[in-house]
Amino acid sequence: MLTRLINPAVAIFNRLKFGAKFTLIAVTLVAPLGYVLSSYLKEVNGQIKFAQNESVGVKHLVPLAGAYADFFEYRAAVRTGNSKLADDLASRIDGSFAKFEGEVSSSKDSLATAETYKATKAEWELLKGASRAKLAADPIKTSGAFTTQFSALLTAVGNNSQLILDPDIDSFYTMDAALVQIPAAMSRFSDLVTLADSARQSKQMSNDLRTDIVVQSGLFSSSLGSIEGDFSQATGVNETCKKDYTEPFQAQKSSTTALSTLVQKEFIDQFTPASGARLAATAAASQKNLRTYQEVLYKGLKELLANREATLTGRKNTSLKVVAGFLALALYLFIGFYIATVRCVAGLRTAVNSLAEGDLEVDLAPRS
Repeated sequence: MLTRLINPAVAIFNRLKFGAKFTLIAVTLVAPLGYVLSSYLKEVNGQIKFAQNESVGVKHLVPLAGAYADFFEYRAAVRTGNSKLADDLASRIDGSFAKFEGEVSSSKDSLATAETYKATKAEWELLKGASRAKLAADPIKTSGAFTTQFSALLTAVGNNSQLILDPDIDSFYTMDAALVQIPAAMSRFSDLVTLADSARQSKQMSNDLRTDIVVQSGLFSSSLGSIEGDFSQATGVNETCKKDYTEPFQAQKSSTTALSTLVQKEFIDQFTPASGARLAATAAASQKNLRTYQEVLYKGLKELLANREATLTGRKNTSLKVVAGFLALALYLFIGFYIATVRCVAGLRTAVNSLAEGDLEVDLAPRS
């Protein structure tokens, strides 16, 4: 049975010249290694490309995050009648949009966000060019179309850059806090402050207004809880994240808790509103610290992605060097084996010829 299985291989080798036999053996041994190496490179290159795409997303999101935070300050400035500050913030938003456009241009719109951005920019121009009195009278409703479209733009960047699918615990929860939870918290806290200040100015609390404040306070608290959960997850697996995130996280937690407490005590439990200055100061501190924490998170996310790409690239290069080294050694030994075998066969041929000629003193001792 074994002989019948081997006979085809024997037939093949009988038809091949000596060098071709060695070549066939070498190819048979190297081909599986080549397949495995090719599969590995495809996998690791895919992971590197994934990280690079995420990094492109972070570059797009940083100016958008600035514009989004500036917008809620702009809305507050318009509501409180601070025209100079509103003008400055509008210019800053325009500048952030210009930076985003630069990122889109440099990446050749690789994230396919041009159309979503166009719609967002159009809403901003419409809102900016509209009467500020209208925005001041009903900030939440008047800016609703813009904030909805802006959220869609943030979502598009997160989805198309695959940040939302990040595979590592530290970078995923860093991303979630920066891209999803903090923008939601900013929007909800801005609406909450707007509603509370409306009640304070009117010096009365209708049932509908109180219900709106209770709902927004709950949504804001939910966002803060998600931010804290993301912090715990990211810092629980990465000491560098813990070192970099803890101080700004605690600062935002302290200020946002103070805001939630103020609203709860003076607008929900009983209607004894604080002075406008106190409410504005508490809100400003919350906005500032949320924004600072978000900036720290985006910086941390950028570093995490860069480290992952460097690690994967280093691993790939090391693997290639090891494989190349072993292949070079195998080739060196194979050539040596081939030459030694050829010499041995040539020696046997010479010895046989000598015996045929009657030389009985030929050395037939094996050398290999």
